[in-house]
Amino acid sequence: MNSLRPLLRAQLTLQILRFAQQFAFVAAMVGVWGKQYYADWVVLMSAASFFTLLDFGVQTVTGNQLVACARAAARGELIKRISQATTLYVIFIPVALAIAAVAIFVFHVGGLVTIHAVSARVRDLTLLSLGASFLLGVPLTVLGSVYAAQGSVAKGIDRVSVQVVLQTIAIAICLWARGGPLTTGLAYAAAAALSVAWVLYDLRRRYPDLAGAFNLSRPPPVLRLLSTSVFYVANPFAAAFIQNVPIFFLSSAKGGASLVAVFAISRTLVGLLRQLASQIANAIGVEIIRAHFSDDSHRCGEVYRKATRLVGGIAGLIGGALLGLSGPFIAVWTKGQIASDPFMVAALVVAVCVACPAFLASAVLQTANQPRMLTASFASQAALSCLSAVVAQHLADPRLILVLLGVSEAAASAFILYQARRRFDFLALKEVGVTYGYCLAAGAVSWASTATAGDAVKPHNLLGLVFTGLLAGIPFLATIGLLAVFRRSLFTSLLKV
Repeated sequence: MNSLRPLLRAQLTLQILRFAQQFAFVAAMVGVWGKQYYADWVVLMSAASFFTLLDFGVQTVTGNQLVACARAAARGELIKRISQATTLYVIFIPVALAIAAVAIFVFHVGGLVTIHAVSARVRDLTLLSLGASFLLGVPLTVLGSVYAAQGSVAKGIDRVSVQVVLQTIAIAICLWARGGPLTTGLAYAAAAALSVAWVLYDLRRRYPDLAGAFNLSRPPPVLRLLSTSVFYVANPFAAAFIQNVPIFFLSSAKGGASLVAVFAISRTLVGLLRQLASQIANAIGVEIIRAHFSDDSHRCGEVYRKATRLVGGIAGLIGGALLGLSGPFIAVWTKGQIASDPFMVAALVVAVCVACPAFLASAVLQTANQPRMLTASFASQAALSCLSAVVAQHLADPRLILVLLGVSEAAASAFILYQARRRFDFLALKEVGVTYGYCLAAGAVSWASTATAGDAVKPHNLLGLVFTGLLAGIPFLATIGLLAVFRRSLFTSLLKV
């Protein structure tokens, strides 16, 4: 069986690239554009992300079908399904872009969001450019599943890393030339198009026997796909609302530009924690389901038990470090232009830590093509997100929405764990308490070490932050060692399973 080592390596590489990109460009955008233009950029990015829902979840069903064909060694069926998917998205992309253009320029959906600096024309053109980049990311997900079908899940993750690198180069050129949000939006779309071209080239080169699979053919029966795929819309639909409803609400509140900028900075930091924990869970979820389809129940339980503790430990370690050092980090990061909000950071970190036991369970259900079990949870969470915004707006308390969103995510996570346990015996609910134990223990030591080091050094520049991190690293590394003390080393045994 494939080792998890390439998966974790690929995930670590991707997260480092994402962190480097976000760390560099948030500060650069604030410096080049100013706080108000940056806030408008965040709002437009949030609005554009909803265009991916035009896929109605077909990308997930198609990707899972490709992996299933490979497991059954049905080479002819795999080639047929790849060809059908290629044809489907050759049709989908132009149609979806046309729908987006009509929505933006005819029905003026851009006017539904509050902006503070850019003109209406720039707003609409930027929204369309960003929408194009998100829509081009849809077939990229399906193409990534081809790597997984060939037993190279890590290669599918690497193609995302390539996209991040291309984005980074394009955005760096725009900001160096002091381009505005519109130019940067066009750069995003160009980077996405180049990523699609590169992945197609790489797949043809790496798997010559699949070269003919990318020729056009009769598209798959769309209605049959939609009968299953609509259940997968709940997940990205809920994610879009959870991530973006606070942005829209804060943008319309008093002092909206400042609130959006502070929230975006805080969410970017904590988002790295969420991405790392959830992406590791997603990668390991693929291996668990591969073992499940091979009737290897012992390996399923062993990997799940160790992986959920790993995810909890990572959430605690990074979450504690963010709580202890986010203030000086944000001040240095934005060169003092944006002040940290400890309440926002704490609320976002706690929400991730509370939800972390459900990350792996959700990944297992998603990979096993069990969307109906996730639908009720994600749909209710999306509804609660909207209700949270309404309540917070009525009470005129911008921070209240963060608390209400955290409560709704905790409820949804509990439901996911319950549903997953009903379907898979190896998802033991007792591991939830153990996961929280690892998360709390790691978080407490991490927070104490970073907060103490920060008070001692009082960093006000990058060198001070580096020194603070080194000083805090001694107990930080000791905590990693403690996390590894059950049976064999957690990390080593997980990698070898």
